[in-house]
Order: sequence, then structure tokens, then C-alpha cells
Amino acid sequence: MVEYNLDRFFSTKVFFGRSELQVLIEMALSRSETHNRIMAIQLVVGLLIGFYTGVRPGTLGYSEAMYKDLGKVRIQFEFPYNLSVNPL
Repeated sequence: MVEYNLDRFFSTKVFFGRSELQVLIEMALSRSETHNRIMAIQLVVGLLIGFYTGVRPGTLGYSEAMYKDLGKVRIQFEFPYNLSVNPL
């Protein structure tokens, strides 16, 4: 562990439930009403696969921050968002 500089401590994991998933899907579909609908559907499918199977997000796409810096990932658009969901 010391030789390879491995992290022995777990970081906080982020989980989302059905309500958060629904908000993410509705946001993706509403932002794609005029263009990029196929990309929104691809995002929705990835979210649903992850939600129902529990697969790690990195297995469905690029997850390393350095890939963006190296230009290996094409970013269509980025937008800041603030998401808060109140429990039922």
C-alpha cells in the first residue's frame, strides 16, 4: 500500500434514489426539446442502467478527470446546476 501510494480510506459515496433519478431524467429531456435528443436518451439509459443494476458509473463511460484535460473526451456543453429534492 505504501509502495504504490494506495488510499486506505474510503471517500463519501454519493447515491441517488427514485425521486432524484426522476428529476435528472426530466431535466435531461426538457433541455433536449429542440436539439440533442439522442444524447439525452443516451444519458437517461445510462442513468437507468446504473440505478437498476448498481453498476459503477465509471463502467458506463469516461470517469477520469485527466481524460478531459488530455482531450480524450469531447464535452458537448457544461452547465452549473443546483439540485435539491425534498423527501415525500
